[in-house]
Amino acid sequence: MGATRKGMLNVLIAAILWGSSGVCAQYIMEHSQMGSPFLTMIRLLSGGFILLTFSFLHGDGIFRVLKNRKDAISLLIFSLVGAMTVQLTFLMAIEKSNAATATVLQFLSPTIIVAWFAIVRKARPGRFVFAAIATSLIGTFLLVTHGDPTSLSISGAALFWGSPRPLPPRSTPPGHQR
Repeated sequence: MGATRKGMLNVLIAAILWGSSGVCAQYIMEHSQMGSPFLTMIRLLSGGFILLTFSFLHGDGIFRVLKNRKDAISLLIFSLVGAMTVQLTFLMAIEKSNAATATVLQFLSPTIIVAWFAIVRKARPGRFVFAAIATSLIGTFLLVTHGDPTSLSISGAALFWGSPRPLPPRSTPPGHQR
C-alpha cells in the first residue's frame, strides 16, 4: 500500500473513531453515573497509554522529552491547558446537550482562529474563507434559535459549555440505582 493510500486510510479510521467517540460518550453519560470530568480523565489516560505503548513498541524514545526541562514543561502545559481543556469542554457540551450539537459547535473554533489571525496579521480573510465562516455562523444561529431570534432559550450551563439545549433528565436503567 502506497504512502498516500495509507495516509488516507489512517485519516478515515481516525474520523470514524472520533465521530463515534462522541456518540459513545453520550451513551455512557446517559446510562451510567459517569460524568464528563471522570470520562475525560479515563479517555485521556487510556489514549495516552495506548499511544505511548505503540510508540515504545515502535522503538521511539518516549522518555527523551523528559531530558529537556523546557520541553517537558511545554508538554505538561499543553497536556493540562490544551488537550484536557478541549476534551473536557467537548464532553461537557455533550453532557449538557448531545453529541451532534456539541460537534457542530466545536466546528466553530476555526472561525475564532481565522478571526485571531486576521487581527494579528491585519489582513482580511479571502472570499471562500469568509463564505465558510458566514455559513457556519448562520448554521449555528439556526441550530440555536430554530430561525427565530427571539426564541433563544439556553440554560446557563448549556450556554457556558457551548450547547444550545440540555439533555432530557437521565433515566435510570432497570436494576440500577442512582
